[in-house]
Amino acid sequence: MLDVGEHMATLGFIEYADSSPEVRAVYDDIMRTRNTDWINNFWKALAHDPASLRRTWQSVKEIMAAVGCSDQSHFVKDFERAYGLSPCRYRQEVFRHRRNDASALRLIESRSGQ
Repeated sequence: MLDVGEHMATLGFIEYADSSPEVRAVYDDIMRTRNTDWINNFWKALAHDPASLRRTWQSVKEIMAAVGCSDQSHFVKDFERAYGLSPCRYRQEVFRHRRNDASALRLIESRSGQ
């Protein structure tokens, strides 16, 4: 899996016009869901690995739907405010420590009390 934080600067960003049909479909869905006409650099960097781009966006959409949020940027800000870390950082913690969902939930609950 692509480590976006490590490779973002060296890989560059994949713009809509230069993207594959698979990446373009995800970009279209991001723009439609967020009601915007641009894609931020996180998604453009992640597009170097189309499967990761698709999986990550699908996960974000599922979480947004579960909590009733229609805008990803508001979701990220609300998540950080509630749990003291970004959804991306939460995911990194889960994978780095190979925690199950219950352990990860305890991690963010402990941080939200800070």
